[in-house]
Amino acid sequence: MIERPTPLDGHVPKFAPARAHGATVSRRRLIDRARRSHAPLVSLVAPAGYGKTTLLREWAEVDDRALVWVSLDRFDDDPAALVNVLAVAFEQAMPGDERLAAVVALPMTGRAVLGGAAPMLAAAIEYVGTSFVLVLDDVHEAGSPDCQDVLEVALGRIPLGSQVVMASRHVPPFLSRLRLGGDVVEIGADHLRLDLDDARRVFDVLDVGADDEVLERLVAHTEGWPTGITLAALVARDGGDPVEVGGDDRFVADYLYRACYSALDPDDQAFLRRTALLEHLSAGCCDAVLERNDSRARLRELERRGLFLVPVDRRRGEYRYHQLFREFLVAELDRAEPGADVDLHRRAAKWCETHDHVHLAIEHLLAAGDHEQSVRLVAERGLTAYQAGDLAALTRWMEELGDEAIASFPPLVVHAGLRAILAGQAAEADRWARLFDGIDYAGPPSSGFPASSPRERWCGSSCGARAWRRRPPTPSTRSARSRRRASGATRRCISSAGRRCSAATSTGRSSCSSGRRPRPNCSATPTPSS
Repeated sequence: MIERPTPLDGHVPKFAPARAHGATVSRRRLIDRARRSHAPLVSLVAPAGYGKTTLLREWAEVDDRALVWVSLDRFDDDPAALVNVLAVAFEQAMPGDERLAAVVALPMTGRAVLGGAAPMLAAAIEYVGTSFVLVLDDVHEAGSPDCQDVLEVALGRIPLGSQVVMASRHVPPFLSRLRLGGDVVEIGADHLRLDLDDARRVFDVLDVGADDEVLERLVAHTEGWPTGITLAALVARDGGDPVEVGGDDRFVADYLYRACYSALDPDDQAFLRRTALLEHLSAGCCDAVLERNDSRARLRELERRGLFLVPVDRRRGEYRYHQLFREFLVAELDRAEPGADVDLHRRAAKWCETHDHVHLAIEHLLAAGDHEQSVRLVAERGLTAYQAGDLAALTRWMEELGDEAIASFPPLVVHAGLRAILAGQAAEADRWARLFDGIDYAGPPSSGFPASSPRERWCGSSCGARAWRRRPPTPSTRSARSRRRASGATRRCISSAGRRCSAATSTGRSSCSSGRRPRPNCSATPTPSS
């Protein structure tokens, strides 16, 4: 049997709820619903900081049944210790019960615990003679298979009128078997997230002022994570901006490090911080990025541990990290492995492009600072973006690339001109058209454009006019003169590209250089000027 440290002051906090501290939000509605269900078992499962213990404490305060409270810890991850601590908790709550006293007096050793002590405890609990609520906090601490078997046996005969309420960071394995009987009420992270009204109460308790717009943005950014909202309120009380609080904030990072990260083994820590660069985590992408082949099992295990890993679909084919946890992990990657993100982003981009997630591949290449590959993919994605009306992403990519990178790849110059047209920026479109006239290009005629698209979509003097008619480029408030100038600019820009590509195709050359000597790479002689 594991020897437990004895508190110096003689107080045993295991068998009573700890004193509340900080700002709390009432969970009375959830408590009342679970109590009315009369289900023998109520399960609270959520990652750290979702207020599970707060809910248990409030339940203990409002329930008039006999309270049996046990806060489990790592010393209870032993079947003998677990049976003993449960028996002692019941004996203290219901003194004088001979059955419970007999269980406490049993020698707790070896496998005999499952065959003798656990069934005796279950029988003693069944016949206690008074209604009770048994509260078990931090059940994940007793995660070994033998301890899960003890819990299944000991809690398998809860008498009518009594309930067991347990909280854990992940679903206890034995709970899966009890679900089949329909005798379990489950409360998860979705039920424990705070909404706008809850966030306002937290700020009010801490005497911090904030308007609804700020609170709405904070709730969205923290995904309603109670601890994140409370820490943001403390930052605001010290004069900071609560909405700017992220996973790399000192308060948040310290909490996540101690509550979720520090106890993991080095391989799990590395897996978490390296995959945090991915917006969505699939087994295939993680394997490619990390150059390993066990990511599917690793993702399932990390989810089971309650590490802020959220399934994107019911089949658990993809996951994502909670936003603040992801920000914390990215900062941890920069601290522990400075510079490692470049290669990780490049591997992610290669996998995304291979699996037709071109927009994600572009994001990873830009994050890696790889403009040479970025311009190619942005140009290939451009036509699809125009047709889908997704100009915001295309504009952001081009702004991040900058004029010099755009000018290095003529197909992207055409896109820059057309983008200016659609924004009604006639002078900008003229600038790109003039730039295109001075370009030497040694790439294939179709480079940067989807091979499946008819060449006349991009080549020929009518292309610009057709593009103009499909998507009006300017708001109705713009002048007709501005629209005429813009339409002329796009026709000149795209028509020029079309003539060069057509000429190259007819002469059998793979160059859009209009008679100039081909260069080994895409280049622009002039540099665009504003």
